[in-house]
Amino acid sequence: MLLTLATACRAEDKPVRVFVLAGQSNMEGKATVSLLEHQLTDPKTAGQFAHLRPDGKWLERDDVLIRFLDRHGKLTVGYGSPGRIGPELGFGLTVGDRFEEPVLLIKTAWGGRSLYRDFRPPSAGLPSDETLDQLLEQARKRKPDTTREDIVASFGRDYRLMLENIRDTLNRRDELFPGLKGRKTELAGFVWFQGWNDMINADYTAEYASNMAHFIRDVRRDLKVPQLPFVIGQLGVDGVDGKPNPKRDAFKAAQAEPAQLPEFSGNVALVKTDQFWDTEAHAIFLKGWKKHFAEWEKVGSDYPFHYLGSVKTYYGIGTGFGKAMLELIDGKEEPTTFFDPIDRNVEGWTVRVDPALLEGEYREEGELALKALANHLQRITWIVPEQQLAELRKLPIWLEREHPTLGNMQYHPARGWLVAHGHDPRLAKHVHIPRAADLTSRRTWAKHPYVVLHELAHAWHDQGPGFDDPKIKAAWEQAAADGIYEEVLLHTGKKVRHYGLTNQMEYFAESTEAYLGVNDFYPFVRAELAEHDPRMYALLAE
Repeated sequence: MLLTLATACRAEDKPVRVFVLAGQSNMEGKATVSLLEHQLTDPKTAGQFAHLRPDGKWLERDDVLIRFLDRHGKLTVGYGSPGRIGPELGFGLTVGDRFEEPVLLIKTAWGGRSLYRDFRPPSAGLPSDETLDQLLEQARKRKPDTTREDIVASFGRDYRLMLENIRDTLNRRDELFPGLKGRKTELAGFVWFQGWNDMINADYTAEYASNMAHFIRDVRRDLKVPQLPFVIGQLGVDGVDGKPNPKRDAFKAAQAEPAQLPEFSGNVALVKTDQFWDTEAHAIFLKGWKKHFAEWEKVGSDYPFHYLGSVKTYYGIGTGFGKAMLELIDGKEEPTTFFDPIDRNVEGWTVRVDPALLEGEYREEGELALKALANHLQRITWIVPEQQLAELRKLPIWLEREHPTLGNMQYHPARGWLVAHGHDPRLAKHVHIPRAADLTSRRTWAKHPYVVLHELAHAWHDQGPGFDDPKIKAAWEQAAADGIYEEVLLHTGKKVRHYGLTNQMEYFAESTEAYLGVNDFYPFVRAELAEHDPRMYALLAE
């Protein structure tokens, strides 16, 4: 009895935990409540959602409160777009279950918004005068009396509105939520789920990583919480196994960049929402949802850009956001057991191999993967000069049978990001091959025959001159300013924006492929690089 009273007193003394959920339409939420009602009666999904309607009534959390624009109250279903749910439900229940003290969610989201313009953070500044003039000209075609001041004011309008909404909720807290009267509040975390309107515009994508970093810094400054835990929801349309899409994939890479910055290590997390994609709903959508409406209305309620309006997806995303937020708040991840790799020498490189590839069920797969890796590395020994080859061979490679979340081959420059995202910290400073099968994939060989060279170029760039090397950065900035990579040929024959424009790191690695081997974007080979980008060619020739 004494213990119960003491616990209750401590909970009442603790401040209300406030979490901000911001973004565009997918933060609003597009899964219909009527779809959830069906899934509560479907034996396949009833168990997953039974807790949302105990005793025949929708669950209402007394300890988790929410305000979304003109609505406020206890957290329950229906706090997405009208008649729909979004990530707030899974998020609120996840964090609410964790804390004894009340939780308040402030959701500020509007559909069709970009970070580049609508949510543009103040420290990002305005676009160039040329861009503003172009926007003014376009706007006057629709509304002749538009002024330049109107255009300028449109940048950051929703950023300012978001802050206004947060402050208004906190200032009117006792009016909106009388049960919280007299209690202190603490801004405990911020979740950002947005991206579609930036993804569909190459110029917006090019600035996304930088704008996102400015956004995090500005939100923390303006809300006066310097280390506010921040969760970024990465675009997940098409799922983990979706067909390659250069525009989407470049944007997802840009979304992932801020969480890897040293200043955000341990306080910013990226949640890959593609893991929650509803493959069942997608299959019915693809075969024609109108013709198969009886099937469709049991699994989906919107288009793919709204995650098919899948209850399973939105609830899963919200739960994922909640778990990531709690991990940031804890300051540590759940204990994870990692395998101890076995070192092998392959063509002079130290390759740290997943033991699962060397014995037992996956031994044959491992043998094939090591042969394919040897092929990659052997070709590198033939094309790289001896002095540089000796340096490259000092860069270790980590070969894994199948990583649970990471897919593409990559290089890990820092331990902090790995720890913050629950990955083995020993991967730092390694070229990482998360899925051994990629080494023997026809798709990999057809698209990216020098992918290992690409990742080794990243490793050398980091551990040699450094990612901020002024010569490489200047060459990238000049190439971007000249516009020579805005529309180039892809290996498929399509014309696209070059992946090297993402940042100076990708620019260097892509150029290295062309200079020493074959790249999947034009310029494909050395002679074309010399003609197309003589500045970078000369730099590599050094």
